[in-house]
Parts: sequence; C-alpha cells; structure tokens
Amino acid sequence: MAITFKQIIQTAPAAGSSFNLSITPNAAGNLLILGIGMYQKGQVVSVTDNNGNKWIPVIFNQQEGNSGGAVYHVPNCNAGATTVTVTLLAAEADVGLICEEWSGCAQHHPVDGYAVGFGSTGTAVSTANFTTAEVNDVIISFSAFIDQNIASIGGGYTLRSNLSTDAWTAMGDLAAPTAGTYAGHWNAAVNSDYGIMAVGLSSVDNPNPWPVPVQVAVEETTSAGSPITATFTSNVTAGNAIVVMCMGVSGMSWSVTDSENNTYHACAGASVAGCQMFVAFGVAGGTAAAVHAAYTGTFGTSAVYAVEVQDINVYDTGSGNSGTGTTATPGSFTLNKSTNEIVIACTSSPGLAVSNPGGNDSTYLLIQITSSLTWLIEYQTNVTGAQNPVGNMSGSTSWLMIAGGFYQAGTGGFSNLTAA
Repeated sequence: MAITFKQIIQTAPAAGSSFNLSITPNAAGNLLILGIGMYQKGQVVSVTDNNGNKWIPVIFNQQEGNSGGAVYHVPNCNAGATTVTVTLLAAEADVGLICEEWSGCAQHHPVDGYAVGFGSTGTAVSTANFTTAEVNDVIISFSAFIDQNIASIGGGYTLRSNLSTDAWTAMGDLAAPTAGTYAGHWNAAVNSDYGIMAVGLSSVDNPNPWPVPVQVAVEETTSAGSPITATFTSNVTAGNAIVVMCMGVSGMSWSVTDSENNTYHACAGASVAGCQMFVAFGVAGGTAAAVHAAYTGTFGTSAVYAVEVQDINVYDTGSGNSGTGTTATPGSFTLNKSTNEIVIACTSSPGLAVSNPGGNDSTYLLIQITSSLTWLIEYQTNVTGAQNPVGNMSGSTSWLMIAGGFYQAGTGGFSNLTAA
C-alpha cells in the first residue's frame, strides 16, 4: 500500500508548559506524527490525547545550543477527532507544534531509520545521513529550530508547514522509492543555530525496532539519606526496560529496587568511583514506578536517573571513567551488535555546569541537563563499533562518567549483568 499524505495541523501557542493541538477527525489505522520545536532547551514530559492513542517517541528530547525538540508518533491511530496535549518540564516562551496524518504506514514499527542534526553555523544545514531498508518510504524532515528563520526546505523535499508566527518550526517530506541513504535538509535565512530531524516511514513493519527513551525520572540530593527515590511522571509501559544510573562519589556502593518489584541487574563495566548503571528488562507496567537506589559507604552529593527505554532486552557492554578537565568521557568500549543499538551515558560534574554532549553531535542526543547538581544524560542510536560518548564542561573541573549499550534480540541476555 502506498503511503499517502492526509492532513496537517499546526499551532504556535503562547508561552506555557502545557499545550493542546486539535486534529480534524482522523481515520482509524493511519499514522500520526508530531514534531515539537522549542526555543532554548525545552524538555517534553509527556504527549497524550483524548482518543486513547499511545504517543511513542521517535526522537526524545534533542537539545543543543538554543534549540530543543522531539518527534512522537502513533503508528495505528484510533478514529475520530483528536486533541493532543503536550506537557513540558517547565514553561517555554516559544513552542511550535506540527502534526501530520499519513495512511499506508506499517501498523506497529513503521520507523525505517532516523537522524538528527544540530549546530551553530551554516545556512544550508542537514541532519546526519541514515539508511533505509525498505522501498517506497516517505522521509519526514522536521525543523525544531532554526534561528533567524527558515529560508526554504532543501534536498528536493516538499514543504508542508512553516509556522508564520514562529518561522523556525517547519515540516516537509520526500518520496523515497528506493532503499538507500537519506538526510533532512533546510536552508536558513542567515548563519544560524539549528536543530533538525528526519524520520523514514515505511509500509513494512521494521523487524529490528529502533530503541528510544520514553521518559526520565530524576532525583538529586546534597543531604545524607538512603534510599534516593526517583519517580516517573507517566505510567511505565509493560515490557519496556528501565535503565538506572546511580551517580555518587568514591566509596558509595549502590543497589536498586522499585515500587513494582522489578528485578535490577548491575551492568558490567558501566561503573566508576561511586557511580553505577543498572537495568531491569521486561518491567511490569500500568503505574508510574518509583525507583529506589540505596547506597552504603561514604555519603556524598548524589543523583539517581531512571530512563524508561522501549525495544531493548539485552545489555551489551559499557565502561566508566573519571578525570579532570573540560571534557568528560567514560572511556572507549566496543559494541557487539552491528546496528540499532542504544548507548545511554551519564556525566556528573558537581563543580561546574555540563553544557552539552560532544563527540559526534549528529548522533549523540541530550536527554536532560539538570540544574541543581549539573548532571547530563545523553543517548545514541543506530551505532556500531567503538564508542566513546563525551560530556562537555563549561570549564575545567573534576568529572565522572558511565555509559552502556543495549539492544533488542529474540531472547533477553544477561551475560554481562550481575544481580543488583
């Protein structure tokens, strides 16, 4: 079945932290794809609607420079008039929402690749390349942010929307009749900051779904006390995984439990000097799980990050490292799986702010920077070979960093895990 454009709905709402977008009645079984663009580093907490649809992230909370953005989709939507509600972590002054409806897309895993691109220079800007596996895809190109306004879409794409009140948010698409390498292209009016994304949509379900974070729970403390509890805002989906990063100081040893009695395992290699990574696969769903991280040993400034991730059931490998300087790294480690693997990394720097992910900025995406203790979470997907994610500091300071790789296989794997 050919993939066919049906409608587009857009809005540039006033400042705030919660926004609604009303879709003209959509047909059952079609795909809805939503681009969320934000000035500065806005963070999406949840996307819901009144029509019983589950909104699944494709690209979760990309942040860089002045831009923030995300792409969500519903592969098999319910029929009827749909009001989408986007909730942000904090109020933002400029937000652009663009939603499209397409027929003919796969009903479960239609994403056939994606890429992002962001930076601070250039007028002709592009995402990284990504490779599709299927014929007759449609490539969606979304500009979450281009400072000084968008001049035009590039690369042969058809422009569908360019918000007149916030012209830095726009969406277009390209027919992709053959499998191959694609990227999203935009032209800025002048040399500008930008944050852009591209997603390939297929009529064939992807047998090897792309892992992606769904939501983050955070708790930080400068006071003694154990356990430290981080609670998700939205209900956790049964069958997903929860990756937990316990970030402390030398002499702290961690264990992890949660309110749903999921079993957590320590991720071999992904630890250093009081910091340790854990994972629970195939978790129970239906509630906003509270994750409890207990420590023994010397108390120090500490934080717990829990990331719900879909489409992973194997831990691959990881590493941890510490040092002093302007750039943090967990040290190099090599993944065993060739494609569609997710790397999750966390940097701690209580002395100075962590500014953004380094290394290959087109693939390492920033999930969240927190303000009180300046910790960074970042992730990368569709990765191969040797890995060495980077956290950039705002100045020279001491830092700690851990990272680990995860993927989806026919059966779960625990060979590099130990009991928590």
